Amino acid sequence: MGIKQKISLTWILYGASAVAFSLFLFWGFLILNSAATIADQTHKKNITALVQNEISRQVELMARDQSQISNWDATIEAVSGDLDRGFVRREIAEWLWEDFDIHDTIVIAPAGEPIVTVQRSELLQPEAGSDLVQQSRDLIATTTERYFETRTQTRSGFEFTEAPVRSGSEIYAYDFRLTGGEIGIVMAQAIVPSEGLILPPGNPYVLLTRKPLSAALFSEVRTKLGLTSFEIVRAADGAAADLTNSLSLSSRNDLFAVWTVAKPSTAIWQASQPLKLTTLALLAGVLILFSFKYGQALNRLRENEERSAYLAFHDPLTGLPNRAKLDQALMQVIDRQAQQNAAILCLDLDRFKPINDTWGHHAGDLVLQTVAERIGDVVGELGVVARVGGDEFTILIFDATDRQKVADLCDQIVSVVSRPISIDEMSVRVGTSIGVAVWTDKAISATELLREADQALYTAKNNGRGHAEIIDFEAVKKRSKPDSQKIA
Repeated sequence: MGIKQKISLTWILYGASAVAFSLFLFWGFLILNSAATIADQTHKKNITALVQNEISRQVELMARDQSQISNWDATIEAVSGDLDRGFVRREIAEWLWEDFDIHDTIVIAPAGEPIVTVQRSELLQPEAGSDLVQQSRDLIATTTERYFETRTQTRSGFEFTEAPVRSGSEIYAYDFRLTGGEIGIVMAQAIVPSEGLILPPGNPYVLLTRKPLSAALFSEVRTKLGLTSFEIVRAADGAAADLTNSLSLSSRNDLFAVWTVAKPSTAIWQASQPLKLTTLALLAGVLILFSFKYGQALNRLRENEERSAYLAFHDPLTGLPNRAKLDQALMQVIDRQAQQNAAILCLDLDRFKPINDTWGHHAGDLVLQTVAERIGDVVGELGVVARVGGDEFTILIFDATDRQKVADLCDQIVSVVSRPISIDEMSVRVGTSIGVAVWTDKAISATELLREADQALYTAKNNGRGHAEIIDFEAVKKRSKPDSQKIA
């Protein structure tokens, strides 16, 4: 073979190697680009669902907080006829602001005019709330329509058998709105009985509230969901912002939740950087390195998906199951009748808000984590402990045959929650109230059982807190046939 032939063959080999390596890089780029695109799309879908769940959770928490006033016989008695200003000051002005950060509370009479206006904890003249009432006429009208659809006629008037929040017939309407220069949730709830009062015909009294969305809430959402940024903006402000990741919150399409999050594709492309430094002489090594890096990228994608799936069913702060996980357990045990009996325990913490206000959310988080661990240790394999929001927990007890054991379990929970908690060389205390509903009849649903446990919790708080109130299905059936009472 001549020199020229040897030189030609060498260049052919070089050329073939270059072509092979170029094809390797080309197909590697296509695979990485495809994986990066799929990862970004899947991650965006999951994060959007998590943001939607968090927004829905905030609305549900506000609805439940507000219903402690709107779903109460005492409220109807206080606002009907001669207004009980002592009740308004004690139960509405102080409670809704101090416990739930509800800034504006207005009671609207059946004729449509405000008869009570509270800002923070200050009781104002009723007409001070007229602007917010006018801006919320659509919500009030929707709530009134649902009120008429939900009520049941009796010989004496009308009664309500459905809870205004946790049922299939919610008697409230809400929207995210810009009012008073602040973006917040505006909510209207019909004021209905809790114990079976009979109401006369006509429009209901309506409780209208407004809760501004705080920077602390945005920070909590960012931390919980692992976002780079999160805020709620007006459409006019958002026009100049990146709305790639956004959700419309308002019925008027003028408010959007917008956020940014690190893309999985960035990690995938960064993991492929060593490919740029490879040479033809290290083609075999490059193939091995590529496979290793590609596997790493897929592992990161899998870890992101597992984390998203975990967050869908667990509370990231305490590690306890969340509302969705609890609902699955309730469906299995009660709605599908997998067992003969069970009990639901609803509880929230007493004196928790002052800890947040005094020592900050870091201290509050440590308290929640400690309380969650203590409750989990007490319940153990007896049931499922879930954190359903804020300082609220719900427990499903699988076997409630022995009522005394259920009562003893509640006493243990109250006792361990009340023990001192050490935080940065200081000691704090919280307490808890518990509402218990015991299920022994296949005719009651999980939704009804939760509603009864909620009602028992309200009773426990109204009777002094720091103890448990237990109600069983026999009591529920008795309450479904109340003595007729009519509001004058």
